[in-house]
Amino acid sequence: MKRLLLPALLALSIATLGAFAATRSAAAPKKPAAMATHKASGTIVSKSENSVVIKTKKGEEMTFALSDKTAKPSELKEGEMVQIQYQTENGSNMAQKISMSSTAKTKSRSKR
Repeated sequence: MKRLLLPALLALSIATLGAFAATRSAAAPKKPAAMATHKASGTIVSKSENSVVIKTKKGEEMTFALSDKTAKPSELKEGEMVQIQYQTENGSNMAQKISMSSTAKTKSRSKR
């Protein structure tokens, strides 16, 4: 009888600990993952009130959605070189910040 009692108690305590550990990990709230910020640079091909399209040096066209929170120069013109910091949300590139690239600033100064 003692030979059966010890393994039975051991099995019961292991099962109880496993169930307790599973409940603790399931009850712990998960923090949302931080969204990664990406960078892209290129020439503005087209723009509208709520989006801008650039062409990268590799010839790839990328579209970025703009919002009220997007930090950008007061005026964006087609043909200007820009750098864009963005996050991908629900399959869309959401622009966080648009700035004139240093190449564009140099070219505009040399035209004066």
